[in-house]
Amino acid sequence: MADLLIEASAGEIRTALVDETGPLEIGFHRGRDLHREAIVLARVSALAPDINSAFVELEGGVEGGASCPLSGLLPCHYAPFEPGSARPKRIGDAVHVGQKFCVELVMAPNEESKSWVVRADYARKGRYLTLTPFRPGLRFDDGFDLEGKNRLGDALTPILKESGVAVHAPARGIGDDVLMAEAARLLGQIRAIRTAGGGARQILAAASALKNSLRDAPPDLGRIYLSDRDLLAQAQSCLKQWPDLLPLLDVPKTEMGLFADHGVEEALDALIDGHITLPSGGMISIDETRAATVIDVDSAKATVGQSGGQSGAGSGRAWGRAAFDVNCEAARAIARLLRFGRIGGLVVIDFIDMQKKDHKDALIAAFDAALADDPLPVRLSGINAHGILTLTRKRLGPSVREMLLQAPGPRLSLYSLAHDLLRRAERTAIMDPRPGTLVLSLSPALGQLFEGPDWLARLSERTGRVIDLRMDESVPSDQPLCHIG
Repeated sequence: MADLLIEASAGEIRTALVDETGPLEIGFHRGRDLHREAIVLARVSALAPDINSAFVELEGGVEGGASCPLSGLLPCHYAPFEPGSARPKRIGDAVHVGQKFCVELVMAPNEESKSWVVRADYARKGRYLTLTPFRPGLRFDDGFDLEGKNRLGDALTPILKESGVAVHAPARGIGDDVLMAEAARLLGQIRAIRTAGGGARQILAAASALKNSLRDAPPDLGRIYLSDRDLLAQAQSCLKQWPDLLPLLDVPKTEMGLFADHGVEEALDALIDGHITLPSGGMISIDETRAATVIDVDSAKATVGQSGGQSGAGSGRAWGRAAFDVNCEAARAIARLLRFGRIGGLVVIDFIDMQKKDHKDALIAAFDAALADDPLPVRLSGINAHGILTLTRKRLGPSVREMLLQAPGPRLSLYSLAHDLLRRAERTAIMDPRPGTLVLSLSPALGQLFEGPDWLARLSERTGRVIDLRMDESVPSDQPLCHIG
């Protein structure tokens, strides 16, 4: 059973899923990503047949005063089509230049010059149900018995006349009144999208980061730990529509912060550094490229038993067994790393070379078992003669390292440094009992990021202190300071 951590600061919300063995997942809700799932009107500006996609213009206001992204990329498999009919296979058969329709913002660009990935076959997601207007019919997550399916199918019959419905695992044990209230709310959103008029504008704003974090919380959670009382009040307001989560809310006492107390900060530091030490003394090294993520397994300080320093058949057998043990330990760690680091696409793993076929087969079996709880699909290859294994994991956006580091790395990007400074400043202001101004000293390059957002106003509100922002050429860009003045 896992716990959900939700930590708020002046500039972002961070979430983490942890169990008794350590962190499982982490999420950052900041910047452009806060607009994800918003619905906007779009106009096709150009077709790109070579990548079977179309470019669309996205213009209009976004809640909070920020501007909506100006461009989006619409892959053919996300193009609009008549519900119940076959999806078009070529972008030219799906849309034409000048055509207008509603799209959902799906994946934020990782660079300023890139486009959002958008989809016109949108769905509206809730905690108990997702309404799928482009996919008719009724579907259930695993775990529903026949009686439950029949009961919910009868209750949802009116909704099914206008949209397909996917029923999620948290709906088990939820009363029909709560379930139908969510269905009605989501159906109202779909009707608003369908009746949207012309002009480039936002139709539906994205929900808050806190609300989406609670909505997406897995079933069978242990507790939901929140970083402060203000966040608790916001969560209680959100959960009026999701009552199964209300009893799980808690605000624990912590000196170092939720993430530090549960080992998340330590796991993040190791991920950013790119080197993870195994209990045996072995080492995992991570290197991300545009084409693939490369993971190297090294025996490092792992021991091979009493005969490890000897020669001959005995030492060979001992080393073979030690290599196998380190590889199995690394496989379990890598399975967690893929999920925690949000690593997707092609992954190449260089295990310590093993000669025995039964060791290789057992390693694959151990890796398969470790990947069983991964919520995303993973496909493994065999291990070749050089100890190389490749796998593919569904990619849902940039990895954690891509989000936090800038090239050449490993260095935190200015954007991540700004959020790190805001978190440290808030802890400093709260932990230091002395009265006084909260002083932030930082380089001009980093200071420019504070000119637009209302981070400082929110930091002042959260800490109850006056904020003094000082830009100093002598302060390194990657070493901003904060103190009570």
